[in-house]
Amino acid sequence: MNWFHKLRLRVFAIVLGGVLAAIAMINVFAWPALPVVGAAVITVAAVVHSVTSRLSHPICWNCGQDITGQPTGEYGAICPKCGSVNQQVGSWRA
Repeated sequence: MNWFHKLRLRVFAIVLGGVLAAIAMINVFAWPALPVVGAAVITVAAVVHSVTSRLSHPICWNCGQDITGQPTGEYGAICPKCGSVNQQVGSWRA
């Protein structure tokens, strides 16, 4: 399983955990739903942002290596660590 798929599973687990935690707090402690859901949404958004912050730079989707300085060919940049070809994005072009 490559790095990008692992990241997607982590984000899914975080969102699912946030939903289940909010439901549990509403049911077990009998807290009002609106503040609990609001706090859960803010917390999940902050955690997902911190987990996916590396995606703002060009990285290899297979291993997670930073490929900012790599030259791009016709098919994209080649990762120096794993050798996979990454899709060419408009901002990556030299």
